[in-house]
Amino acid sequence: MGLTGAPILDDALRWFECRVVDNVERGDHWTYIGEVVGAGVNREGVPLTLAETGWTYGG
Repeated sequence: MGLTGAPILDDALRWFECRVVDNVERGDHWTYIGEVVGAGVNREGVPLTLAETGWTYGG
């Protein structure tokens, strides 16, 4: 369990935990601003990135 009570995923290579400090609404979207309150490395490995998923973002 993290400092905020959020679960820490054991299988993740690395993790960080944030506390929400603000939010901004623009159109039909919300952006949340977080303060990092904890971080760590569970293990070494190669991260999964967007390139390996086959997904792309237009624009």
